[in-house]
Amino acid sequence: MSGFAHTARAGLISKTRTYSLGPDALQWSEDGREVQLLYADVDAVTLVGNLRQSPATTGSRGRFYSYKCVVASPRNKVRISSAHYKFSGSTDRVATYTPFVRELLVRVAGQSPAAHFRYTNGSANVVWVSLVLYWLFFGIMVFGVGFVRFPSPGLAIGAACWLPLGPLLWWLIRRRNKPFAPLNPPADMVGG
Repeated sequence: MSGFAHTARAGLISKTRTYSLGPDALQWSEDGREVQLLYADVDAVTLVGNLRQSPATTGSRGRFYSYKCVVASPRNKVRISSAHYKFSGSTDRVATYTPFVRELLVRVAGQSPAAHFRYTNGSANVVWVSLVLYWLFFGIMVFGVGFVRFPSPGLAIGAACWLPLGPLLWWLIRRRNKPFAPLNPPADMVGG
């Protein structure tokens, strides 16, 4: 083992995993079985920063940032979390997460030069999902009213207002993922 290790449970329904960095692969153990993902097979690495409400872990402030590193290959996707989730809340494990992810990025960049490195703000996902749901609701209402009251003009007005918003929202959502240099990741996306 290289000395870089991190243990976390990425969600309430996930199992606790212990991750380590081997010379050629990201390795983890789960339920006594060993699994690995070769660095050379990695297509993309996405860093996600989320603002979490958790008075149990942060005292009176009531919030902290949790981070996730999503490592994707054609056959596998691994989510490494800085927070260890339990039924009674979550524990911040950024002390082992940050050096682990920084070293993981270096190794992936060295062995998979074609990999894409991106970061995004996960807290903003709530806003984008809300906008998409509003777009769908608005479209259903406009088309529903258009068909009932004004069969042809209502449909034309609804389509003219509603349809262009879909591609615009998709473009804005895709634009949020910003590239970064793996040897110099944004500090606010890896915990320091």
